[in-house]
Amino acid sequence: EIFDEGMLSIAKSYLERGIIEAPVFCQFVLGLAAGGMEATVENLYYLASHAPKEFIWSVTGIGTGHLPMVYAGLALG
Repeated sequence: EIFDEGMLSIAKSYLERGIIEAPVFCQFVLGLAAGGMEATVENLYYLASHAPKEFIWSVTGIGTGHLPMVYAGLALG
């Protein structure tokens, strides 16, 4: 689970250093009340576009962010 861009950077670093191997399966979790990124299409796009090609991602939103994130995830592939 990846809650913000910092966690994505750590996962990328682990992949580059060989601590984890490809493919990397990750779930973007957006919309936490505190400690994560808001459930917006812009934030999802940021994470998805900065994830290496070795990352296979999915997304979920917390609370009212759930459906918008599902739809945005489908649109982004």
